[in-house]
Amino acid sequence: SGGIHGIFSADFIWWKTHIEGMEYVTTGINDAGGNVPNYTNVSEGNIHQADFDFKPGFKLGLGIDFAHDGWDLMAEYTWLQGGENKNSFTSKPGKGAATILSVVDPRGQVEIMSVQSGSSKWEQHFNVIDLMLERNFFISRYLTLKPSVGLKTAWIEEEFKMHFNSSTVQFSSNGVSSAQELRKQHMWGIGPRIGLDSVCHFCKYWGIYGNAEITGLWGNFHTRAKTKT
Repeated sequence: SGGIHGIFSADFIWWKTHIEGMEYVTTGINDAGGNVPNYTNVSEGNIHQADFDFKPGFKLGLGIDFAHDGWDLMAEYTWLQGGENKNSFTSKPGKGAATILSVVDPRGQVEIMSVQSGSSKWEQHFNVIDLMLERNFFISRYLTLKPSVGLKTAWIEEEFKMHFNSSTVQFSSNGVSSAQELRKQHMWGIGPRIGLDSVCHFCKYWGIYGNAEITGLWGNFHTRAKTKT
């Protein structure tokens, strides 16, 4: 029957986040005699980066159907917690290792450093809210389209920890030869979004969905870095 009524939706998601530039160490190089003597061949190595795995999350939507000309107003929250993604490495005789990211040494200098072993741990907290004004209409008997306009806001926190063990550098006066590099980033953004949802119906309760959206997101970033021994 007529009259304004509420809308609720819930979706399970299985997403994978991937970020470029997260390589932190490379193996298979000459490390100035630690594992590979000078003027000798080096075994093939690898570039190590933070691991990115699929993680579970959800979408929750709450809205109002105006019961007028197919218009509705919808707000949707997306939540994805990346968990801890770990990666480790060890240099071997004939296959040295060195950092790709610059590390602060005890003298306060930023440099690439030969290392014996280490590990990384990356974690992300992903939160997004979409506010959408939508209109649903039939193109044909079995095909419906729902264009939308609105706003998107996001706040995303990331933490990247790297642990390095060095045989040639002492990071403190008591002889400690290991250090931890901690990098954090917090992003908040907001911007306009446009979208188009489509459904090809087989029957009243079944269909094929195809959704797309474009967002122009303005972002504000806060980053921090710290070396601990």
